[in-house]
Amino acid sequence: MNFISSNIKFLRNVAGLSQTELAEKVNLNRGNITSYERGIATPGIETLQRMSKFFGIELVDLINKNLAVDYHTTEKSYAKQQGKYIDPTHLSALFDTSILNTVRQLSAHQYTSQQQFMQHIAEIADQLERIANSLEQLVKQKKNKK
Repeated sequence: MNFISSNIKFLRNVAGLSQTELAEKVNLNRGNITSYERGIATPGIETLQRMSKFFGIELVDLINKNLAVDYHTTEKSYAKQQGKYIDPTHLSALFDTSILNTVRQLSAHQYTSQQQFMQHIAEIADQLERIANSLEQLVKQKKNKK
């Protein structure tokens, strides 16, 4: 059993593309994509190679693997190919334990005043701003490496 039709549709949806947009990117027409996704027609080897290259996956996986089951890997591979992937090890360093502690305090604490609650919210906002700035720097560094 092969998964070509379901994988094409799955990968297109993960990429956020319409059938027309995918067709343009792999030099086909929308009707071809529709036929492939419905299982009415099977793409030739050259078309499969263009699609696997575009989506950044192995040809054998496009044909034989149910990619929807392994969504995380597929999403990461596509994101890497598009230059939009940031390694989670970089992100984990950004999530300071103080943010988690502050969020826990917000959910567990019985506030005696609105001012105390707002102070906690301000702390979270400051920490999230620092994380956002760090993410921006990571993205800029990644773009500069290209």
